[in-house]
Amino acid sequence: MKKIYALNASPRKGWNCDQILDCFIQGVKETSGEIEIEKVQLYDLDYKGCRSCFACQLKKTEQGHCLFRDGATDLIRGIKSGDGLVFAAPVYYFDVPSQMRAILERLFYPGDADHEIPVTAIYTMNQPEEVANRVFKKHLDDIAFFFRQEFKTDPEQLYVYNTLHWRHPERYNFPMEWYEEKLKVHEAQFPADQNAAYQAGIRFAQKIVSRL
Repeated sequence: MKKIYALNASPRKGWNCDQILDCFIQGVKETSGEIEIEKVQLYDLDYKGCRSCFACQLKKTEQGHCLFRDGATDLIRGIKSGDGLVFAAPVYYFDVPSQMRAILERLFYPGDADHEIPVTAIYTMNQPEEVANRVFKKHLDDIAFFFRQEFKTDPEQLYVYNTLHWRHPERYNFPMEWYEEKLKVHEAQFPADQNAAYQAGIRFAQKIVSRL
């Protein structure tokens, strides 16, 4: 049995990231029963990013592991010893949110994993594709660079554009016309995004199964 970790890096359960991640998980489950999936809501955990304590770099330390203990310790060690990682993260200010960034710091800085770990990175954003490509996609590509360096893998990256912020627009300080336009795009595009995540899950599972 292989084990993979599926991280929802959004604080909003049941919304865009969570829904897309569940479609990916469905693709994995329907492809193979030989893969255990641990889904984690990062905002349910209490932890911090790298403290630059250098304990992971001591010669007596088990290579590749963060020694600091908090709510993410078991998760980080599990990912490093596991067989695959998928995460879904919204884009906040050109980058992943702080909870995901903290996990990445503690995954990358201790050093290389001792085996190849396949990765799929899913990013959701309320911007159209042309804006994402022009303004902040380069920041997300930097994350892929570190996965290639530390996890010995070339991550698949899945982008979900023009997401819907919320239901009940009357509650918020945004023009109704803006919401109605976003809703039209969401209703037309989001099902295709869900299917893309499902298909990515199938590809991911096939990669994992090929190592059984």
